[in-house]
Amino acid sequence: MPTSTHFVQALLESGEAKALLERRLAEYALGIVAALRSGRLSIDQAADDLFNLDNLRMIRHRRLQPALCELIERGMELEDVAELAAVGLLESFDAMTHLAEQIIARPAA
Repeated sequence: MPTSTHFVQALLESGEAKALLERRLAEYALGIVAALRSGRLSIDQAADDLFNLDNLRMIRHRRLQPALCELIERGMELEDVAELAAVGLLESFDAMTHLAEQIIARPAA
């Protein structure tokens, strides 16, 4: 189990409100996307840090908003995008940034 899974699990078990959990995870994802975009982080490291199946399963199990699930799924697809259509990476980063910003801007319930 990647170390990040423990981070996400701890965050999900923190007892914080659902909207706050979603925002924190989106902020974390936004930072990872920025590091990917600038070349300071590899796609493999991003997968270890957040964009992996274990984290997606935990997020789905907690029934967090679909946009967050889509954000994680898109992150999980980055390796394939880079391999099959590298020019699509920027489009993927833009879509992921948009999803994260939507989650962050969502008013707390």
